[in-house]
Amino acid sequence: MEKNKHTILIVDDEKNILSAMQRLMKRTDYSCIFSNSGKEALEILSKVDDISVILADMRMPEMDGATFLEKSSKIHPNSVRMVLSGYSERESIMSAINKGHIWCYITKPWDDDDLLLHIKNAIDLFENIKAKNQFMLELKKANAQLDAEVKAKTFELSATNTILHKLLKDEEISEILGYFFETVQLKYNVDCLILFSDIIDVKSIRLGDCEGIIIDETIKKKAMTDMIIISQEKNIYLPLSHQEKNLGLLFFRLQSVLQLDEMHSLEAFSSLLTLVLSQKKLILNAPKLIENIDDLIKGMS
Repeated sequence: MEKNKHTILIVDDEKNILSAMQRLMKRTDYSCIFSNSGKEALEILSKVDDISVILADMRMPEMDGATFLEKSSKIHPNSVRMVLSGYSERESIMSAINKGHIWCYITKPWDDDDLLLHIKNAIDLFENIKAKNQFMLELKKANAQLDAEVKAKTFELSATNTILHKLLKDEEISEILGYFFETVQLKYNVDCLILFSDIIDVKSIRLGDCEGIIIDETIKKKAMTDMIIISQEKNIYLPLSHQEKNLGLLFFRLQSVLQLDEMHSLEAFSSLLTLVLSQKKLILNAPKLIENIDDLIKGMS
């Protein structure tokens, strides 16, 4: 089917009616499908992706037009449905219209120009329905994305607030790191977290399932020397620095590769540990700083 070319399904059990319809539709550039029964037409609908308009005769054996159009609405709900009928069938047609399955009906015998105008109007309606559905879909996606962003930001702010409170309470690095790991484990699917820093009392702090984890010392050194994040599939080497001075490095082992925005979010959240290490370094350097001040005072006296 050509791009933007509308497809019309016409259903009638009378051969002469279908022949007349075929001659009439040659005056248009629509793609037309013709069927002589409701059963066959339903099979066609199940195989065709996009039908703009469905036009069916009201009085057909086995399955009348109203029943067929009602069933067709379950397969192609966006298609605009029309029915051909005689005046004697008006009551049953009005009932079907009220149920919402038929947009309009055309009386027999029809006027060709009038019928073509109705089909054109039906196609315009179909286009409006498609545009509305597309707009609603995009709006739903935008709302879902906004909702996810708000939840993510709320989560980050809450976690940040908790870490800052722990820092103000002067809790141990291991306790703060434990909460940090629980947070990134939940948000970023982190399996293993390792903190390397000369500031802490041990060589490293490992949290999570770190069994069998082998640290690439070359990559670790490069990340810390160049102060850049290095990502190797599910492994992330993230240096922690303050005022261009290295404070340590975080190693993450992930369950899945992060998207770029997730990587930036993890980097920003991990910067909180820079504050923790900076405070720890300040405390460690305090005695030496006091000693230097005392020596300066003695030299001045």
